[in-house]
Amino acid sequence: MANVDPDIKITGSMQNISFYKIRGSEQTYSRRKGGPTAEQIKNDPQFEVTRKNNKEFGGRSAAARAVANPLSKL
Repeated sequence: MANVDPDIKITGSMQNISFYKIRGSEQTYSRRKGGPTAEQIKNDPQFEVTRKNNKEFGGRSAAARAVANPLSKL
């Protein structure tokens, strides 16, 4: 992770580099973009387990919402 000169006020991305701030710090950091694309996660057989985990997480979130909403009205 690279540090950026504090006089340069920049956040966001340029080409293949992202600039961001971390909560509690005045410094701006930069890093290269990476990781799989959303299209790869949706269609690539390599990400079958990831899709299964995402689906399970979504179902658990829906169940938690179904329980929490009525309880919040009490």
